[in-house]
Amino acid sequence: MDKTIGFIGVGAMGEPMAANLLKAGYRLRIYNRTVGKIDRLTGMGARGVKTTADAAEPGSVVVTMLANDDALMEVMLHDRSVVEKLGKGGVHLSMSTVSPATARRLAEDHVKSGVAYVSAPVFGPTPPRAPSSGSRTPVPKLPRPASSRSWTSSARAPTTSARTPAPPTS
Repeated sequence: MDKTIGFIGVGAMGEPMAANLLKAGYRLRIYNRTVGKIDRLTGMGARGVKTTADAAEPGSVVVTMLANDDALMEVMLHDRSVVEKLGKGGVHLSMSTVSPATARRLAEDHVKSGVAYVSAPVFGPTPPRAPSSGSRTPVPKLPRPASSRSWTSSARAPTTSARTPAPPTS
C-alpha cells in the first residue's frame, strides 16, 4: 500500500503531527494557507502543494488539522475539490476539534462521494508546552468501511491514563 498521506493545516497542532508521520516513514503532500509554515516539513522530505485538492489523490487518505468549523467547512464542503479528488475509497481523517453538527454534515456529504469520514478530534497542549514526544490525544470515531483499513508504522501509539479517556468502542 502506498504510504503517502495528504495533510491540510500544518499550524501549531498540525506541524508536529505531520513531522511525526514523516519520521515514521510516511510520504506527505502538505498544504497550508500560510506557505512559510511548510518550510520545516519540506526540509524533512514532505512535498508542498499549491492547493488543497493537490493534497489528495484518488482513494487515498487526507488529514485535516484546521482551526475551527468554518475553516474545515470551507476546505471540505464549500470547495468540494478535495472530496471529489479523493473519490470512492478515499478517507478524510478530520483531526480538527469541531462541533458534532459539523462532523455529521461532513460525514453525510462525504458518503455521497464514497469517501469515508473519520472524526478524530485532537485535544491537548499546543507547543511550546507540548513535549515533542506527542502528547496530543486523538479520539477517533471510525465508520465501518474506514475501520477495516489498517496502516501500520513505527510511530508510537497514544496510550490511555487516568487523565486521558479511552477511545469509544463503537
